[in-house]
Amino acid sequence: MSPDRPVHLVGHDWGSIHSWESVTGTRLAGRIASFTSISGPCLDHVGHLIRARLRPRHPDLPKMLRQAARSWYIAYFHLPLLPALTWRALGHRWRAFLTGSQGVPGDTPYPAPTLARDAVSGTALYRANMLPRLLRPRNRRTTVPVQLIIPTRDFCVTPVLSYGVEHWTGRIQRRPIDAGHWVQLSHPEDIASRIAEFANRIEDGPRRTHTPDHTAYPI
Repeated sequence: MSPDRPVHLVGHDWGSIHSWESVTGTRLAGRIASFTSISGPCLDHVGHLIRARLRPRHPDLPKMLRQAARSWYIAYFHLPLLPALTWRALGHRWRAFLTGSQGVPGDTPYPAPTLARDAVSGTALYRANMLPRLLRPRNRRTTVPVQLIIPTRDFCVTPVLSYGVEHWTGRIQRRPIDAGHWVQLSHPEDIASRIAEFANRIEDGPRRTHTPDHTAYPI
């Protein structure tokens, strides 16, 4: 879609997880100008994070355990039949959940009428990717400038999953935001502004983008 210029890539949740594969691989080298990741860590990075921090007496262990508790649905999605039955039975209530507890405006054209069917198909992503990457993480590095937009009230992906990303990237900036998981729906103007600011900074020149708390998250 952009034959002459590198693109500024943005991903949320699984869109971000997929995008990390492109950003940290060699197939699209030179084609990605920057990457903004929202609530979707690189699964390999998380695998290394678990190995480094999920051990007794590590100061981040309580945060890792809280994240593990919030990730209960990943184990559930590995069960046969039950995830599909749940989505088909409760998918019609998803909009009420988003508008009632996630700050998403009621007039947002989401979810699609095909949500239940899409979600059932989406559970296959968990079964195909989670265990292989978490148990056998690869070393995935990138020179692409990365912006992490971190919703601090995300009940699915807590900030601890962004710890140590500096080890795998050359240029990174962190942008916390007081919002939940569906931040692109609840705070669209803020997200668009942050993406534009980051892309413009990259376009303006090769000045190094870094985070003031770089040393706070060693791998």
